[in-house]
Amino acid sequence: MLTTRSKLQFLFFALLVSAAPVLLLHTSLYHTGLQSEFVVRLEKFHNDIILSQGMAPFQYRLLAYWLPEWLHRVGVPLHFAYTINRFFWTAGGLVLLFMLFRKWFSVPSSLIGCLLYLALLPVTYFGGGLQPSDAPLFVFFLLGYLVLETGQPGWLVLIIPVGALFHETIFWLVPLAGLFWGRGGLQPKRLALLGFLVALWFMIYVGVRYLIGPRPLLGQPVEFGNNLKDPYAYINSAVMLSPLMFLRLDSWWLMPVFVRRSLLLAPVVVLLIWLAARPAEARLFLPLAPFLIAIPTTVFGSFIATPGRTSKPQNA
Repeated sequence: MLTTRSKLQFLFFALLVSAAPVLLLHTSLYHTGLQSEFVVRLEKFHNDIILSQGMAPFQYRLLAYWLPEWLHRVGVPLHFAYTINRFFWTAGGLVLLFMLFRKWFSVPSSLIGCLLYLALLPVTYFGGGLQPSDAPLFVFFLLGYLVLETGQPGWLVLIIPVGALFHETIFWLVPLAGLFWGRGGLQPKRLALLGFLVALWFMIYVGVRYLIGPRPLLGQPVEFGNNLKDPYAYINSAVMLSPLMFLRLDSWWLMPVFVRRSLLLAPVVVLLIWLAARPAEARLFLPLAPFLIAIPTTVFGSFIATPGRTSKPQNA
């Protein structure tokens, strides 16, 4: 008989293996004639970033491009360095997602949640494609969610500045922390922490741009007009937000407090994506994925709950 620890180790191994198709798919793309042009464009784009000649905002997401560069400098082909990078960030995100779901749900429900995530993930390869900064960003968001759930928000002092070197939208962890604590939980120490986190993020955001200098913006500051005319903006938004169809009043109160409060912030995030980004790129919705997936996971959990065990989350 397997011990509880052995079962968990086996589950983690299974989750890592389930990320393997990402590695196989991503690698196979580079061995087809159709993708040879993509490899050339990847190398040019990468070299522009490393030489500080890239387009904004990609130029300022330094670690997303320097990690593959460091692998490349020790002899790994550049396109394969990106493949390795994406695989480990994807696998790590899957394990962290399982750990987060275990804070809210049983093991079977958590596995269902991870499968739902894997079902949505392929959609992020369309449109703008899953970019080098997206998988690390998802990992850092999950780390932020976990430290909030475990009552160790001090780790945000490390998560936010390092995460900002991958992607500036890690800033959303700050208002999310405020929502998680609620009005009653915003004590002076926590308010001071939120202010300090804003200052840390601002220093990274401004500091990197000051050191590198201004770079031309890829796209437009306001994309809303273009998005209204793009059918894929509607299609990918509908796919990524599809878990909302399971939302009912009874399931709302079964969900964890963190999920309910985070979903209150979701309309603001979606609105900003439509205003300043491109919702045709489904990858932009990934930081919301754990909370969106928690909706059907809660519903499914009520069906598979074992006798004598309530499907209501422990911290609801």
